[in-house]
Amino acid sequence: MSWESHCTKLEGLAAGSYEESCIFNADGTHYTPAAPLNYLSSLRVEEFKELIKNHDQALHKSFILDGKHKFISVQQVPDFSLWSYSGTINNTLVKPVLILARTKTTAVLGLFNKRDNNVAHICSVAKYLVDNGC
Repeated sequence: MSWESHCTKLEGLAAGSYEESCIFNADGTHYTPAAPLNYLSSLRVEEFKELIKNHDQALHKSFILDGKHKFISVQQVPDFSLWSYSGTINNTLVKPVLILARTKTTAVLGLFNKRDNNVAHICSVAKYLVDNGC
């Protein structure tokens, strides 16, 4: 399976609440370059690394997207980290959530327009990757 196919699977699981997702490693290397990104497209290598560090060290730090959208750490457990934003991004995305699930070598990051069952969905994609050596 390609890296993009895991993002496609996540999109199918999340249905209408899915916005976008990507997979990357602790060095900030983006494994899903072909995945079309809108909101997450501005993330730099340092920001990917910071998200993983925040999760791995359970720092519960906020995350700022595009230098202006402050996502507050809502929940952080070994399997996932969840951030929430109380505003609107680009006049279209209202109160989104950002969820990161960690594998041994990668992280799956998803942006959703509501929490819904998306923690379970992103964790299931991460579990599949772990079961297959990632």
